[in-house]
Amino acid sequence: MGRPASSTAPRSGSAGRPPDGHATLPVPDNIDLNEYSVVDVSLQPYNGKPDHSGDSLVRGTYAG
Repeated sequence: MGRPASSTAPRSGSAGRPPDGHATLPVPDNIDLNEYSVVDVSLQPYNGKPDHSGDSLVRGTYAG
């Protein structure tokens, strides 16, 4: 979810890597979609740290 980099954005957690490369991921109920208009999918190292790696694979506006 996108907000300016200086603020704290909610994390939806790790999704893992689907075998076919496609996934439908639910948005947590506690996320106010009126506050966030951008979705960011990033490549994360498998190191137990949920911090954003800075390696965004896909970023786009949320149309829902």
